Amino acid sequence: MRVSTNHENQADKSYRFIDENSAEGKKIENIIYKYQQYKKLTQKEVIEIIRNRGHKNFSRTIHKNLWRGLWKNAKNRNDNAKKYGELVVNNQWLWYEETWIPKVLELISQNI
Repeated sequence: MRVSTNHENQADKSYRFIDENSAEGKKIENIIYKYQQYKKLTQKEVIEIIRNRGHKNFSRTIHKNLWRGLWKNAKNRNDNAKKYGELVVNNQWLWYEETWIPKVLELISQNI
């Protein structure tokens, strides 16, 4: 077992690495972990997609007001928005197409 802390009560999780050729290792089925990489969009690309879906008046201001309106303060915004995108530099966000576009469309339909 690998040790990454000095005391066992400091660890949040522990993992045990088993040799695949050992008797115990041969009993375990193959496990595959798949990391999901979302397609990242700039604000300009988000606006273009929403406009192409029939919301011709959608603008940067509307987009900014939508995501700012979801959470009351900047700390909550940055923490909660992580499932919709990632903060790259300063205030530059890259939005996930698979999660943010449906959320924007939902918010637009609620505001109309």
